[in-house]
Amino acid sequence: MIKNKIIFICGSLEPGKDGVGDYTRRLGGELIRQDHQIQILGLFDKEVKSAGIEIQCDAGVAIKCLRIPLKYPASSRYSLAKAFIDEYNPKCLSLQFVSYSFHKRGLPFGLAENLKSFGKNLKWHLMFHELWIGHNFSDGINDYLIGYIQKNIIKKIIFQLSPIVVHTTTKYYQSILSQNNIQAQVLPVFSNLGRGKGNNKILFNYLPDQIRDNRDSFLWCCLFGRIGSITESVEKSLKQLKTISSMVGKKLCIIHVGINSKKNSFSDFLKTEDIDFFELGFRAEEEIVMLFSKCDIGLTTYSISLASKSGSISAMLYNDLPVCVLNQGCTSQETPFLKHVNNLELNSFLNQKRDFFKNFSAEASAKNLSKELNIKS
Repeated sequence: MIKNKIIFICGSLEPGKDGVGDYTRRLGGELIRQDHQIQILGLFDKEVKSAGIEIQCDAGVAIKCLRIPLKYPASSRYSLAKAFIDEYNPKCLSLQFVSYSFHKRGLPFGLAENLKSFGKNLKWHLMFHELWIGHNFSDGINDYLIGYIQKNIIKKIIFQLSPIVVHTTTKYYQSILSQNNIQAQVLPVFSNLGRGKGNNKILFNYLPDQIRDNRDSFLWCCLFGRIGSITESVEKSLKQLKTISSMVGKKLCIIHVGINSKKNSFSDFLKTEDIDFFELGFRAEEEIVMLFSKCDIGLTTYSISLASKSGSISAMLYNDLPVCVLNQGCTSQETPFLKHVNNLELNSFLNQKRDFFKNFSAEASAKNLSKELNIKS
């Protein structure tokens, strides 16, 4: 029996190149497996030159998508989008929001009014993957002013669309929204990858013989996804992790998979500290999840308070790889499988029972979302 009929709206839908797009596709696929009807609209797609319908897949489940190029004029963009929506006649529209998905500078003026033009009687669900930048003056006056504008754009979207449900990705964001009289529930981001199967050793074989042949002499740490700013806090944590590793007789080895926009500063720092570092670049899903199974721990430059917004962190945890946090921040949300390096007891961290994957599945998030939409609709 068909339960809900939903169109998800995000910025881009290029597989593997847009985190929110990948999240939306995986969530849509899981909802279809749970007997819902789903289509997806990529409203500002960075990777296509002309608008078109295509079928994308999540683990064998086909999803109809409309991708509209970023460079299309507003009149064409919203006309095509409205025709797509009208033809499908969904029960609900779900906006998967990040400011920078809908404008290259994160200032999507007019978005609220244009979304409202899709229909007066449509029910809306809003998912804020991120909020505004510059929450404090200490973040810098430029970021603070941009953030002030972004905050008002978000408030306008909520006012114009009158959503039946508002979600965000972290308790930290939930608190910020509450301070601005916006009530939201937390729906943590699930893994953007599947679980490892088989015995694929492709990435493993890219490592030098010295590392592979002396596996037990190294602490293998997987850094997955985009590397963020290399702050003093991150540098201090890496030095501390090196010390912790040496205390149990192991040399620290960091393996990065994904995009490294801070390539020179990060690799130069690790070289200075005599920390082995290997970059494997952009890789297929099967290769990545099998690499997880070969590593000891995962690493992230996110703070713990923002960890639940990261599909990359969830992917490591979904593959039972405990994650060590390198960035400074509140540690009250630590778990046995997600700890800051300051609180790391390495042996117990490595030897804990690894069955926490069930907390990071798309299935659980899809069930929670479906339940909320059914209650409020």
